[in-house]
Amino acid sequence: MSSTIERTILPAAIGLGLLLHCYAASRTWIGGDEAHLLRLGAALSSQGKIIPFAKLLGGGGTNPGILLQLFFGVPMSLVEHFRSPMILVVIMHCTAYALIASILKEAFDQQIVLAFTVLYWLSPWRIYYGSLLWEPAFIYLPAAIQFWSCYKSRKTSSFVHSMFCIASIVWAVQIHNSAIILLLSTGLLFWKKQIKLHWGGVICGVLLGGLTLIPSIVAVIGGNLQYDTQQSQGFLGKGLLTVAPTLKGVLYWFILGAVEMVRNLKETSFAQASHPIAIYILQGLCIVTVIPSIFASWWYYRPLWKFKGKKIEEHELTPQRQWIRGYTISMLVSLVCAAALSPIVLQGWMVVIVLSSAVIPVSVWECYHLSVKLSPYKLTLGIVLYALFEIAIMLILVSGMPIFNRTSDLPDAIDPHRDSTLIHYIPPLN
Repeated sequence: MSSTIERTILPAAIGLGLLLHCYAASRTWIGGDEAHLLRLGAALSSQGKIIPFAKLLGGGGTNPGILLQLFFGVPMSLVEHFRSPMILVVIMHCTAYALIASILKEAFDQQIVLAFTVLYWLSPWRIYYGSLLWEPAFIYLPAAIQFWSCYKSRKTSSFVHSMFCIASIVWAVQIHNSAIILLLSTGLLFWKKQIKLHWGGVICGVLLGGLTLIPSIVAVIGGNLQYDTQQSQGFLGKGLLTVAPTLKGVLYWFILGAVEMVRNLKETSFAQASHPIAIYILQGLCIVTVIPSIFASWWYYRPLWKFKGKKIEEHELTPQRQWIRGYTISMLVSLVCAAALSPIVLQGWMVVIVLSSAVIPVSVWECYHLSVKLSPYKLTLGIVLYALFEIAIMLILVSGMPIFNRTSDLPDAIDPHRDSTLIHYIPPLN
């Protein structure tokens, strides 16, 4: 693929992904978890009230710290609108993309940045779950920071990079329980001597990330918890006994590298039409995209089990590229371990933390395998068609899913047409 075409398609893909994200975010209804988190923000912005625990978790316990409250309360203090925290979400997503893209460009070339942009930045997985004002929307940046800091720590220990690596995990813990995946991945990389940690940086990372945990620690010591702990829906290690949840973790790795939105398409109003044949076709195409994702992972990891003496492709010999492959393996293993340990069965929003890692094998396969078999014109055409398919799927979801169209018909929802100012519409927490 010529550099001229790349320079044309890449900015267009970035711009379209940004526009689609903003469009989807502007249509989501606000209720349930979103309304609760917005109440946390309103308590901070209107009353200056600090809530040491964010919300109850389905797996038991609560989100510790005030990080989520700051994510909602600070933007709402600056702009008294219930969608103002989404500005922060978009900024965080852009930063996450920039960090990951900078690493891929350094280790590979500009071509893989384009493939990654199409697979990650335009992914319905990122845009869909990132357009809702809830915890998973904020998890992409800590995952990117952990990847970036680990990559920078692969040769020498660095105070700054170690600090950000550990801080990103502590921040992620306060956002969503999927932070266990980042913790396990970092532990695996350190155990395999793939990263070098500066212990001073590690300590400062704990302190930096833990600043927003201070109110929670004080509340625990003083016995002044705001919420009763929710009873877990399962038990630790449930996935090991029932097996299926663990296998689902593996399946999610391949699904994240594709456009598998079958269940979401089924929930659209178009699927309820008298002749939903088009939706069935789109669902079939979504399933088809999982096939190259599976093959790409097999191709990407196959040198690990090839017999000695077999020829290894040139792209696999670069130390940076080998390290990135090892990093994605650590994330895959951590995802499977998290699925096995989780007291509840993993759902889509619980695994988006590994989205960037899951699409890297597909990006490398596309640039270093398909580029040999296809002409530059056919490869470019395929990338463009795939990008258009992703955009089309997301537009259908935004136009047809109830979550993007509900307003005041729900008892706990905010009607954007009735009152765009949150402070007077949602009562603060008691």
